[in-house]
Amino acid sequence: MTTRFLLRQSRAASCAEKGSFIAEVKRLRGSDHKVGLYCNRDFWRHRDTTGNAGDFLWIAEYGVTGGKPDIQSKWVFHQYTDKPLDTNVSVFTSKAELVAFAGGINGVKN
Repeated sequence: MTTRFLLRQSRAASCAEKGSFIAEVKRLRGSDHKVGLYCNRDFWRHRDTTGNAGDFLWIAEYGVTGGKPDIQSKWVFHQYTDKPLDTNVSVFTSKAELVAFAGGINGVKN
């Protein structure tokens, strides 16, 4: 299973709060669960000073080509539009790679 932490601009968490939250979720969920950070490019580049995204970074940046967010950091998912729906790309080249990253489907590891 994958757990993601959503930081909304209306309630900006400090870097320390974000880091503590990620660490606590990882502790509670154990090593079998990935914990990642979902945030927009502005938060990642201008507010976060730690670079701590847990196990993966899911970056939201609209108005750019899918798969080419304007960041230097390693990312796993890129949300690049919300028209007509939120649309994402990932670094995975197959569904099997995504399933392996997520730890399997319904607890069944491939």
